This record gives sequence, structure tokens and C-alpha cells, in this order.
Amino acid sequence: MPQPDLRTMVMETLRSDILDQRIPIGEILLEKEVAARLSVSKTPVREALALLCQEGLVQLFPRRGYVVRGLSVQEVLDTFDLRVILEGAAAERAARHLTADELDLLAELCEHDCCRTSQLGDSAQREDMLHSLDFHLIIARGSRNQLLATDVERLLRASRRITAIGFTYGHHAGIVDALRARDPAASRRAMEDHILAGRRLALQTLARSDDEIAS
Repeated sequence: MPQPDLRTMVMETLRSDILDQRIPIGEILLEKEVAARLSVSKTPVREALALLCQEGLVQLFPRRGYVVRGLSVQEVLDTFDLRVILEGAAAERAARHLTADELDLLAELCEHDCCRTSQLGDSAQREDMLHSLDFHLIIARGSRNQLLATDVERLLRASRRITAIGFTYGHHAGIVDALRARDPAASRRAMEDHILAGRRLALQTLARSDDEIAS
């Protein structure tokens, strides 16, 4: 199996670090420092940063270098609005098609949620987000619509940074209850309510960040 080239390796590493917030918004990415950290030359770093700039994850400032872009209110609204449409439809269909084993797996993920403490470190939050991603993907795949499931997975993976600032799992149990009841309408409502709660939290987090920058 061919190995990825250095530019691709650097780009994927930086993209993952930015999306998972290991590299925070506003961080300046200097070619020399990134090259040293990843043990590569500056050329693949320069090429990778240019591609990430095209993706909108970083922005080039003259005499400063590449800076990790912030999130706009419109990006947050667009992402959560699309999630409501896609995941609401997926939950509605999943209520008819999920197997007993799949429902049990969703319940197990909810048990994990209930066991979390209120004090979470970065590693614990990343673990929670992976569990939450699994939860949402099981439901999406349970729709038994491959195109819909693929779109949901692509959206969730591409919007990890936005999802992180609106991360909440408080409604998962209610979603499972509606799915177990085989109630398509209630399942859609429960999923939509969950995503809209995340949108409210994301907008509040974004507003607090803007206030901190302005102060």
C-alpha cells in the first residue's frame, strides 16, 4: 500500500489538530516550528498550509504567517441547520429499521454518558465526543439509506470544531427512548431538539469568545 506523501501527512495532521482544537483559534503556525515538530522540511509544511488556507481553516497574514481561523456565526448556523435536516430524517427512518442489538448499543453509549463527571479534562472530552459521534453514526446508518448516512458522517467529521463548542449529550437518553418505542415522529423531534440545544450552546460559546477577545 503506497505511503502518503509528506505534504499530505502534514496537512492531515494539522487539519486534525485544528478540528479537534488541539491547535486553538488564533494560533500562529510558523513553517519552521511546524517542520521541527513533525520532523520534516519546510517545503511540505508550506504546501500543506496553503491547502488548509484554501479549505478555510487557516488564514495568511503578511509578515505574521498562517493563523488558525475563528468560526463565524453563519458557519455555526449553517452547520446545525443542516444537521437538523439530515439527522432528523435519519432518526425518523431509524425508528423503523434499527435492530435490537443496535438499540442496545445506543443504550450502552447513553450509560457511558450518565457515568461522566462534571469535571472533564481535554482527553476525557475527546473520548466523550468520539462516543457521541458513534451514537449519531449508528442512528444515521440505522436509517438504512446509504446516501443519507454518508452525508451525515461527512458533515459530522468535517464540522468537528463547530460540534465541539456546542457539545452536549444530555438528550441522548430521550432519543433512545423514542427509537425503542418505534415512534418515527418522536424520534425526529428528539434528535432535532438535541441538535438545536447544541446550536444554542455553540452560539453562547462563540459570543463569550468574542467578548473575551474584545475585553
